[in-house]
Amino acid sequence: MNTSQLRALLEKKGADAELTFQLLNQVNRGDIQNTLLVPDSFPAPDGQDILDMQSAPPGLPEESVRQAFHLYFSDLCPEDYGKFTLGFFYSTPEQLMELGLRLLGKTAYGVLNGGSATSYGDEKKNRSYGDKLFEIYQKPLNQQAQDYEGKPKGITPAFIHPDGTPGPSFMEIKIRAIGIQALYHFWLTGKVATPEFFQMTSRGTHDSLLKSLEEYKTSPLLEPLIQAAGWGNINFKTEIQGLIGTFTPLDSLGKREIFTFATDQGLDVFPLPGGHGQNFRVLEPLYRSMNAQGYEFAYIGNVDNLGYLPDPLSLALLALKGSSGGFDFSFKTPVDVKGGVLYKSQEGRLNCGDIGVALSKETVEKAGNSGKTTLLFNCATGVFNLTYLIDNLDNIIKNLPLRLSEQDKDVGKYAQVEQVTWEVLGLMDNPLIFAVEKSKRFLAAKLLIESFITSGWKFSDPKFQTPELVELKKLAQQMNQGLQNLLQGPYGFKLQGERWVPLSVQELRDRFETRGLKDLRA
Repeated sequence: MNTSQLRALLEKKGADAELTFQLLNQVNRGDIQNTLLVPDSFPAPDGQDILDMQSAPPGLPEESVRQAFHLYFSDLCPEDYGKFTLGFFYSTPEQLMELGLRLLGKTAYGVLNGGSATSYGDEKKNRSYGDKLFEIYQKPLNQQAQDYEGKPKGITPAFIHPDGTPGPSFMEIKIRAIGIQALYHFWLTGKVATPEFFQMTSRGTHDSLLKSLEEYKTSPLLEPLIQAAGWGNINFKTEIQGLIGTFTPLDSLGKREIFTFATDQGLDVFPLPGGHGQNFRVLEPLYRSMNAQGYEFAYIGNVDNLGYLPDPLSLALLALKGSSGGFDFSFKTPVDVKGGVLYKSQEGRLNCGDIGVALSKETVEKAGNSGKTTLLFNCATGVFNLTYLIDNLDNIIKNLPLRLSEQDKDVGKYAQVEQVTWEVLGLMDNPLIFAVEKSKRFLAAKLLIESFITSGWKFSDPKFQTPELVELKKLAQQMNQGLQNLLQGPYGFKLQGERWVPLSVQELRDRFETRGLKDLRA
């Protein structure tokens, strides 16, 4: 197939043909390689730059706290929210959560929403946990994989009800949680807080997402909250991420070409989004406009992580400490094999490196097995000080690394050029790391089978008693407990029979009156 034909196929699929061939040339020149980094160390919580969120809040520098109250809480007195001792400010989680909730109206919430459910139902990927587990879920997995084929990940079910029926989508349930925070803000302050919603879609997901978001406005999960919170409407500011063609594995001469695969109609191309790290370029107009409108903070995270929600406690710590941004990392578990870990570079900067792409699998495993290292796994959740982000956006866009990764999926073996959002850490000054519990902040469903086990579905199957699945079931039960805590807490559901049903506005108000802000965190 000649270049003109490939360009035509790429453009037909909505891909940027010019950029695709430019990247192909860079790859074949050796400008973009699978160069593995050599970390200096894998740091653990230290109470300063890396905070263990299960521990008591640390003392915060008095100077940055007073500056934060001047900037964000000018009508409040810091002594009402803690005490100053020897140059540091000490506060309780409850006091900090109230301050964080008061920032809701100054905070934008962004979703990286460009992904389709390509890997979600991919049989080869879903078999990666072993044939025994696959056998338990094979029939519903094959059925639901067909149902979700080609759909945006954000509008697929976020969990499975105990009766086996699909739950609400990732997007719908996230909007509900923020609506509940807005209600709590109104009941706490008497003021309406309208957070800014924004997203990065792709050409393959854009239209379906906008259609679903329009339908959500009348959803029984959302409409009562929207009215009670005084929002008036839900509007997502949106920018579209272009697609980039994928490349073949290396040939005998060490070169690559545009990847194609056979269909009934002939050869076709397989373009994909170029990684969520492109958000800094794609969303640049939105970041700048939100900052101009007075928004002070911007969350960004993956749509398929149920734990990705604004966290009032983290937000308060970020604001009071005066950090450039805050990022969630969970304590790594044996199933955390695809994603990034926190490391310190040879230059002494904190950064995030994807296992097998930026950091070798062997290096990470050796550190984890040493018994001396606490590995922190990236939760794909971050919040930026928006002024800092705008001031440094040009540098981030220019210097965020490009990574080449090899893929093996049902469609075939191919290579993909991507930018990883979380490598922005290495380009930032004084970032703050939140070391969190995986079951509270990182319930990600990259694969359909992960969604099934996190939902606790079919745990009674006898195959779960086999030796090879016993340990996996223990971990899955922890994740399922985390899901239940999230649903009963920040998402505002209750279990009725074998289905999760939403709490009414009155039930939420009763909960607020008796429990305060506790339920805004899992």
